[in-house]
Amino acid sequence: MTDLAQEQWIELSRDDFLSAIKRLRPERMGKRYLAKTLEIGLHGEEATFSVEGAVTRRAAKGLWKGLVCVQFEYMNSFLRVRPPSDVVRLSFDGKRLCLGSSRFQATWIR
Repeated sequence: MTDLAQEQWIELSRDDFLSAIKRLRPERMGKRYLAKTLEIGLHGEEATFSVEGAVTRRAAKGLWKGLVCVQFEYMNSFLRVRPPSDVVRLSFDGKRLCLGSSRFQATWIR
């Protein structure tokens, strides 16, 4: 794990966040797909979301020097219960990916 001296964060619109998750979700999704790893990164002013080589990008800003890996199931749950704010802020606290008051076990790489 990388020593994260500063908080790592990404901000993007709720609509962009939800469309990225929806874009990576197949039409017929089983439990095995929900267990797959979603990688989230920031490259320039674009947040990247990737599952098994499928990548989508959305406009974003932040301080995010690496990738965080989290179970796709966790982010997929936001398609049913949308984040309350118009701006979604993802942050990483060293062990967990944080989105609002929700915390999910995650791994930081790079």
